[in-house]
Amino acid sequence: MTDSILKHVAEHAVAIEQNWHLIMERIQKLSDTDGQQFDFEAIVPQSRFSLSQTDVRVSTLTGFLGGFANVEGALLLPSVYVGALNNAVSSLHKIMEALRESLNGLTNSGDPYELNLGKFIVTDIDGNKVDFREHIKQIEDSSDKALEYYFLINSIISGENFDGFSAAALRLENTLRKARTGNQEIESMISSGTSKVDDLVSEIQSHFDEIIRISNTVKESSSEVERVKDDTGKKRETVNEHAANVNERRASVEEIASQAAELKIKVDAYENEFKIFNEMLSDRNKTYETGKEQLDNLIAELGSNRDFSSETVNDAKLALGWATASGLAKSFEDVSKELKWPLVGAQIIFYISIALFFASAVVAFIPGSFLNLPDFISNNGTEQANHTLSLIYSITIRAGILLPSIFLIAFANSRYRVLLRMKEQYVFKKTVASAIPGFKDHVADEEAGDHEKAIAAAAFERLIFNPQEEATRDLAGKPRGGLLSRWLTRIVQEAIKNSRIVD
Repeated sequence: MTDSILKHVAEHAVAIEQNWHLIMERIQKLSDTDGQQFDFEAIVPQSRFSLSQTDVRVSTLTGFLGGFANVEGALLLPSVYVGALNNAVSSLHKIMEALRESLNGLTNSGDPYELNLGKFIVTDIDGNKVDFREHIKQIEDSSDKALEYYFLINSIISGENFDGFSAAALRLENTLRKARTGNQEIESMISSGTSKVDDLVSEIQSHFDEIIRISNTVKESSSEVERVKDDTGKKRETVNEHAANVNERRASVEEIASQAAELKIKVDAYENEFKIFNEMLSDRNKTYETGKEQLDNLIAELGSNRDFSSETVNDAKLALGWATASGLAKSFEDVSKELKWPLVGAQIIFYISIALFFASAVVAFIPGSFLNLPDFISNNGTEQANHTLSLIYSITIRAGILLPSIFLIAFANSRYRVLLRMKEQYVFKKTVASAIPGFKDHVADEEAGDHEKAIAAAAFERLIFNPQEEATRDLAGKPRGGLLSRWLTRIVQEAIKNSRIVD
């Protein structure tokens, strides 16, 4: 039964692939008066995929299902999965047929069509309309179900012990088939033997009837002999004739008795054969019960292996999630630790710059000969001019002494603030990475809906942010630059808004 269903699924897959090929060819030929056509890369409204992506999904699905034409050991596959896959593929086949009939209903006169490129709707000159949104959505849903049950069945077929199970099941099936064939032969032989016994019994009964009839005849003849003896001795010849007749009948009776004895021997032989047949039938029944018990054990072991595989996969996924979060947290922690000595160096440079500034101030404001106007300039000017030039010269000299230390203070301060902010950001990213598994488990327990999207988007935005580039700000402010930051911020804000509406 399961074999025939899987073959039916494979036949449906061939029909689906043919219909989908014709549908895609027809869509590619649709154009409006301006020569525009539907964009195969654009997402179809109400769906998650474009026409190109849907084409890839359908072609891949039909390729997968075609491999079910000859599956060994299909007897062990759960009928629930196989039935659900058959229903999904049948539904997809009907949807393809309906879409192809709708496209065939459009006027094919060569005139251009009216295309709504945004809504994926085509209308011909007669007003016939085809809305691809509903059809593509139905194809998406049915293909999702078919892929889901395909991968469930394929995971069983691809199992490590499935080949051994299937071979054992085939051997058991052959054994049961031989047992059923043997039972039919035994029943046929019993029926044939019963028929022969009935014939022999009927024959014996007829011989017994004949013996009784002859016996009655003998009695009548004996009475006649006695009557003839009493009547006259002249009729002795008649009596002798009757005696000869009686002897002849007696020989016939003895022959019938001999045949009855032979018939009894045959009946005993048939009875022995029946006993042998009965013993053979008992052995067949025992073989069948043993095979059935082995099959039940195989099914139970297969279910146990499937549960163990599911638990192993779930544990591996959980371990992978924790390992990823732990690795990210460790990486961010290492970077924050590496910033310790650059931060200390920047702090020391800042202190040195302060000391240099005070030293420069002392030098600049202590009177000295280097603050006086040079003689070659003062000797060539008036006293008023020399006084003005002397003031400008002293200010310039003091500024030249103080500005380097001021620039060094500004640089050291900026460097220290940048490194401190980077360290704080990496510590924050470490905290976010460490909290991801906990948030995930909390959302899964509470079934929070859109909260999960908001948390995932916010965590992703924080994790990809590079503190060294300073390309983004926190989610409460405006982004400082970058298309990715703007896009992620908008997604997070919409997810938070939707989650509040749900609450």
